[in-house]
Amino acid sequence: MRLVWFTNLAAPYRFPLWQALGERLDLTIALLAQNEHNRHWAESSKELQGVRLDFLHTLGLRRGEATHYFPVSSMAPHLRGADAVILPSWEHPISWALMRAAKRNGARVYGFNESTLMTQKYNARPVSAARARFFRALDGVFTVGQRSTEAMRFQGIEDDRIHEVKNCIDNAAWRESVEQERMKLAHPASAAGHVFLFCGQLVDRKRPQSVLRAFREVASTDDKLVIAGDGPLSGSLQAAIEALSLKGRVEMLGHVPQHRLASLYALGQTLVLPSREEVWGFVATEALAAGLHAVIDERVGCYSEYANMAGVYGVGKHMLTLQTAMQKSRDSWAGPIAFPEIFAWGPNDAAAAIHRALARGNVQ
Repeated sequence: MRLVWFTNLAAPYRFPLWQALGERLDLTIALLAQNEHNRHWAESSKELQGVRLDFLHTLGLRRGEATHYFPVSSMAPHLRGADAVILPSWEHPISWALMRAAKRNGARVYGFNESTLMTQKYNARPVSAARARFFRALDGVFTVGQRSTEAMRFQGIEDDRIHEVKNCIDNAAWRESVEQERMKLAHPASAAGHVFLFCGQLVDRKRPQSVLRAFREVASTDDKLVIAGDGPLSGSLQAAIEALSLKGRVEMLGHVPQHRLASLYALGQTLVLPSREEVWGFVATEALAAGLHAVIDERVGCYSEYANMAGVYGVGKHMLTLQTAMQKSRDSWAGPIAFPEIFAWGPNDAAAAIHRALARGNVQ
């Protein structure tokens, strides 16, 4: 079976899944772009092994944090020989063109939805009607968890056309990388105080300012906050660190490249993910696989998957405040979690689930 998976960028967190899937079928990853203004993955595609890459000629128009892609040339060469295709988000005009072209070629057409009801935009008619029409025209939709599945049901998609494939990373390989970095540390990160991590874009919806204020309220003398990421709030955060007298206790690293992420997680004990809007939150996936605790806002897409796992502290309207969750995490820290529950699902499981869904579709 030949599958062409169309996606914006070569996101490194997808590599383990793609490689596992490539061992089961003839897979091509077709990229709409090699880089975006808020993603630092221009070189990442060179590290993807064992999977064929294809690059489309597109026009990308930026709107806020998002970039929407338009077709510039024929889609036919990218679909040649495909038995099935997975499309990018419905919001891209190119996705509609790809769906039409794939159906003309006789390929089965699937969507890949990460959005939840809380992160879905454009809910006013007629745009919401167009979104529903797009999904109902597909042969099936792959979702990444309970909340993205719920969003598809809301669009009127029947359960037998929804295939839930939880987001994941290569847990064992990632944990090994972090453990190697931990061994390099001259002193354990927890020797003096607790290290909180914030990893992500410095934008309003991710609420880095809230993390800074909460840290000031709960931090003990030797505790530290490490902020990894860049964005438009960088300057105001620097000013707030000065104003709150946190200089020396808060470290801003800027963008941390992929090859240095393991050393970042080795430094910390609690990841803080307080976003008010987040389709998933792979930083929480990475933190839990590394044995860290994670403070997660209930509005983050992955929260429903991880809520009952050891080391997870939920933040929400009828739950803990951010400050209380951070304090509870710190007070209960007893070293990295040896056997994280997140290890129960990995790339091989996800690849097998996708393969089964595609195989069922081919015999229908």
